[in-house]
Amino acid sequence: MLTRIHGITVATIITVACIIGTASAVAPPLTGTLTIEGSPYIFAEDVTVPIGEVLLIDAGVEVLLDSAVQFRIEGRVLAQGTDLARIQFGPNGPSPWGGILVTAGDSSMFDYVEIFGAR
Repeated sequence: MLTRIHGITVATIITVACIIGTASAVAPPLTGTLTIEGSPYIFAEDVTVPIGEVLLIDAGVEVLLDSAVQFRIEGRVLAQGTDLARIQFGPNGPSPWGGILVTAGDSSMFDYVEIFGAR
């Protein structure tokens, strides 16, 4: 399934980035809000937004995933960045992460989101 991100159809975007800063370790399942104050968020294992749940991601948040870790959306994600504070999904290290898998309907929104370093 392809996901539309701010008017662009995305299957896989691969680039390399270096992210520096303090981190918040997060354990799945994932609900609630990822705030800029807790950013970056690091996932060491597959994470799922459960059916019937909503995850809000604030503008400017960085989501980093370890090697081969997948971000699964069974519920709904509202990732609303801005032109000056984009949300980023990327690798936590040099190895590619597992990408985003959307298994539910088409109700998630990704505005001003950068997705990179996935396999």
